[in-house]
Amino acid sequence: MNDVAIIGVAVRFPDAPSLDAFRDNLRRGHDSVRPLSPERIRTSGIDPHRDYAELAHLDRVDTFDHRFFGLSRREAEVLDPQHRLALQLAWHAMEDAGHSPASLRATPTAVVLSAPRADYFRLVPRPDTLSLLGNLPAGLPGRVSQVLGLTGPSYAMDTGCNGSLVAVLHACRELADGEAEYALAGGVSLKVLHEPRDAHAHFPEILSPDARCRAFDASADGTGDGEGGAVLLLTTLERALRDGDHVYAVVKGGAVAHNGPRTGAMGTPSPAAQAEVIRRAWHRAGLEPGDAGYLEAHGSGTRLGDAVELRGIALARGQAPGAPLPIGSVKTNIGHLDHAAGIAGLVKALLSVRHGELYPSLHYTAPPEGQDPAEHGVEVVTRARAWTEPDGRPRRAGVSSFSLVGSNAHLVIEQAPPPRPAEERGARTHLDAPLAVGVSARNPRTLAETCERLAAALDTTRPPLADTVLTLTTGRDHHDHRVGLVARTTEELAGALALAALRTRQGQGAGAAAAPARDGVHLLLSRDITVADPAQDVPEGERAPGGTAARVLDRQLDAHRRLSGYGITVTSLLSSGVGRWAARVIDGEATREEADAALAAADGIGPAPDGDRLRAALDPLFTAERAPVFVALGEDGELARACHRPARRASRRRTRHRGQRSRRRGPRGRRAVRARRGHRLAPARGRPAHPAARLPVPGGALLGPAGGRVPALGGAVAGRGPPAGGVARAPARPRAGTVRPVPGHVRRSSRARGPFRLRLRPRARRRDRRRPGPPGLDRRPARRGSRRR
Repeated sequence: MNDVAIIGVAVRFPDAPSLDAFRDNLRRGHDSVRPLSPERIRTSGIDPHRDYAELAHLDRVDTFDHRFFGLSRREAEVLDPQHRLALQLAWHAMEDAGHSPASLRATPTAVVLSAPRADYFRLVPRPDTLSLLGNLPAGLPGRVSQVLGLTGPSYAMDTGCNGSLVAVLHACRELADGEAEYALAGGVSLKVLHEPRDAHAHFPEILSPDARCRAFDASADGTGDGEGGAVLLLTTLERALRDGDHVYAVVKGGAVAHNGPRTGAMGTPSPAAQAEVIRRAWHRAGLEPGDAGYLEAHGSGTRLGDAVELRGIALARGQAPGAPLPIGSVKTNIGHLDHAAGIAGLVKALLSVRHGELYPSLHYTAPPEGQDPAEHGVEVVTRARAWTEPDGRPRRAGVSSFSLVGSNAHLVIEQAPPPRPAEERGARTHLDAPLAVGVSARNPRTLAETCERLAAALDTTRPPLADTVLTLTTGRDHHDHRVGLVARTTEELAGALALAALRTRQGQGAGAAAAPARDGVHLLLSRDITVADPAQDVPEGERAPGGTAARVLDRQLDAHRRLSGYGITVTSLLSSGVGRWAARVIDGEATREEADAALAAADGIGPAPDGDRLRAALDPLFTAERAPVFVALGEDGELARACHRPARRASRRRTRHRGQRSRRRGPRGRRAVRARRGHRLAPARGRPAHPAARLPVPGGALLGPAGGRVPALGGAVAGRGPPAGGVARAPARPRAGTVRPVPGHVRRSSRARGPFRLRLRPRARRRDRRRPGPPGLDRRPARRGSRRR
């Protein structure tokens, strides 16, 4: 078989949403098996009072952005969560390889994935054609091909526990035969039906009572369940080197075989059959089993299975010279992932080959009597250590995965060839002129997360700047929310990305880079200034904005330091009371000690400023040619009220009925509502009296953008980021029609046509409420969007 390069990897394992997190867990020997979290119990719709078996599970499997993949809400509701996870992993695998999904659309890219169990279909109350297609095991790769627009071979592998490893092998064959230029391969597995703990008693020696897998140990009593999945993007090594792709590892060869008549029962493993498939895989790779430096075993934690596997490894290696062969099993970390177990073992071996590290196999204390691994020429890795090969040979590893139906698979991978130096490829790490790069996402939150991940990756790997810019420009699809950066070095770009992430989280959105250049930034040093307390969700001072003079002074000085840290130059300082001393300290006219002494002598923070005088002082700023920017306002102080006006006014005129409509229409064609006598003349939503911008001052109350404060609807306005502390802190109200597909959750709305639709509706509009009419007249509520004349 021709060499195949693994150029993209996307994983989601328990406690490991990324490949780097999974590597860190393996190095630390982290055990991900734990009781079901309250969040998982709630979203699964199961009885929280029952005792369920522990599970290496994913925390959130009920969320999915169906619009991102162009699916309807109805499709998302009935689509198997495993299909949704596979779509996400396939997308990330392409981006990880530096190939945008748009660039592979309509190309002969194969999709070969393991066929998962279709348990989710049992939860659909009224099955139809749409739900059937969304739950077919064979429909998983077809869904990925259809959504991503891939035209290569697309089929599912169902060989049992090793289906995902067999899928990788068949994807390699599609590449070797020229049927595809690229291939997505792997598998996913999720548990949507949870059994009580006592259900394990029905499968003795297969399922461990405590859900821990103790591979090759004397106390092994079965395996434990796990969840997760991984998808790899593959291409031929020749194409990868020609295109300059990053190569994680190289697949040298593999083999699949069955026990045949060697055993009396289909589920009984055969050492001879396992030895045969190992030898065949290494021979197809042009190597010998003795060339292996590590073997990721199936290691199911069953006494019979472990004993047979040790014997099969010994038969395959023969009298191999040298030190014992290190072996391990990822099932001791994340449990048995069913159809995705093989790809999990391959990812672990890939990390070992790439980084030269051997990771510990957990829960191993002593071998069973008469089954010492040393007697079979192997050793179980019990601690993390470096992996080096003599004479500079590349690191090579084997991956075994066996099935309960007698199918055996083995894959051989090798360390990737060293990349060409940047100088040879003409890539420079330092440039005389800066390069521009853009990063985009579908919303501000994911934009900030993307910038953070890129910054962390650049700090760790330090690739050439030209390579980074090219990959970010052509290797990702571009979305609506964007940030533009310029840099001369990789280090400079990493710092700019980190700052962009911080600014985006604080509400600047895509215009983060341009904010410091804006004219007229005025810092209002008010007694009502608020500064966030990292230990609290609500900014300190929002509930009690007062305090001692020293405390107020601390807040004011901290606000200025935060602005300076973001590179924002303050044009002027507007102050009163304690703020006058803060202004002197900032301008260097006084020291902090002098300010504290003066405030202590004054014995207090003084009275609140007069609102009328304050508004008169601010009027000249409002008439400036460029709109001023005010930062660090309190929520309810005089400064806040001086810069805001009611969004709409109510009339004190008495009406016959509360809420009676006026015939007069507002500026947007909406009818005004007259308030009853005694109604407080306060705006329902404040609006800045003059245009102002939002600047990233954590915890400081900021004026909203021109047109109004950020409405408290979901916590943010699309494209503007979350509101800072002190602005629109009213309780969040979910949007109508919010959908969260939940496995097993059957709360339904009256209009829901399918299962698991969570419709969180706000209070109905007044015109949509049922109102009494003349006798005999069935008066129905108006349709949404209609207007009663």
